[in-house]
Amino acid sequence: MRSAPEGWPGENIIVILSILRPMRIRDTLSGREEEFREMHRGGRVNMFVCGPPTVYDYFHLGHARTYVFFDTVAKYLRLKGYSVFYLQNITDIDDKIIKRAQEEGTDYRQVASRFLSVYMEDMGGALGIDSVNLYAPSTLYMDEILSQVQRLLDSGHAYVSSDGVYFDITTFPDYGGELSHQKLSELIPNMRVEGEGGKRNPRRLRALEVHEARRAVLALTLGG
Repeated sequence: MRSAPEGWPGENIIVILSILRPMRIRDTLSGREEEFREMHRGGRVNMFVCGPPTVYDYFHLGHARTYVFFDTVAKYLRLKGYSVFYLQNITDIDDKIIKRAQEEGTDYRQVASRFLSVYMEDMGGALGIDSVNLYAPSTLYMDEILSQVQRLLDSGHAYVSSDGVYFDITTFPDYGGELSHQKLSELIPNMRVEGEGGKRNPRRLRALEVHEARRAVLALTLGG
C-alpha cells in the first residue's frame, strides 16, 4: 500500500467530506434509510434520551453503551453545524429507590443523590460524556407528571388499579406495530410482570406507581 504524500492532509479532508455529506439514518417508522432533516428552522435539533437507569444502584457496561452512542450522535450533529439541545431525564423517585433507602436506614433522596453522583462520575469522568445540555430530575416535575397521568385517566386511556395507574394499550390501535412492525396479538407477555394483581392484562404499561412511591410523591406535591 502506498503511503500518503508528505504533508497531505488526508485526515482533514475525510472529516470535511463527512461534514458536507448528507447524513442518512434508518427511520424506524418507515423502515427505510432516509436523509436526516431537522424539524425546526435554523438547524435546531432537540434530542431526548431516557436518562440513567433508576438511580438506586451502580451502572453497567450496557448502560454505558447507550450514553456513549448518543453522546457521539450529539457531538457529530454539532460538528455538522446543528444547534443541538440534548435532554436526559433522571428517575430520582421510584419504589426501588425507596426500598433501597429502607434497607439502608436512610432517606430515598440520599440514595438517589449518591447513585446519581456515581453515574455522573462514570459517564463524564471515565467516558468523557459531556454533550448533555440538561438533566431533568423527576422530582422537579411532579405537577406535570401527575397532570399528564390525570389526562390519560380522563380520556379513558388509563385506569387505576391496586398497585398503580396503567396505560390501556387497547385504546391505542397502533401500539406495538407502528414502530416495531409487530402485531399486538403476537407479542409475548412480559413474564417479569406477569401476575401483578393490578393489571387487567400483562401487556399493560404502568403510568404511575403507588404504595411507597405514592406517599413520597404526595409529600413532594404538598411540599413535605
